Amino acid sequence: MVIESESTTTEEAIEPVVEETTAAEPVVIECLQGTPGPAMWSDGTMAYSQWCFDQLGGTKYLESERRANTFDCDGTMCRNPNSGVTYPDPKAASPTAPTAKTATPAEVRQNQQEIAESGCSTSGCIQTYFGCRDGYITGEMCSRWGF
Repeated sequence: MVIESESTTTEEAIEPVVEETTAAEPVVIECLQGTPGPAMWSDGTMAYSQWCFDQLGGTKYLESERRANTFDCDGTMCRNPNSGVTYPDPKAASPTAPTAKTATPAEVRQNQQEIAESGCSTSGCIQTYFGCRDGYITGEMCSRWGF
């Protein structure tokens, strides 16, 4: 712009006005099939959309996921009432191992006498003898050894 006065001419620079433009918020272009929620957006991104989640039955989907992963446990087994799948209850009481009875001095002498009378000279023979005597081993195995 030029301003003229009686004696001088001056030019003032006028700054151009720059209008700020804001990018439009992206909008859902397509709800992706499969798990409810993922969507293709107008800016080219793929991200979660609550609208797609709701449109594709997301609440029902989550309920079915919850049911699929819910097990009823009875202290021994856990069972899914919807699928019938079972697994051992992790909170079940673990069976206690039987404890060995320590022999009294009289029982030790008796066992040593029986070993001598059995004629056994190896640990396998001695174990078989006591297994047959106590009923843990029966039948042909005992008769083969003569017990």
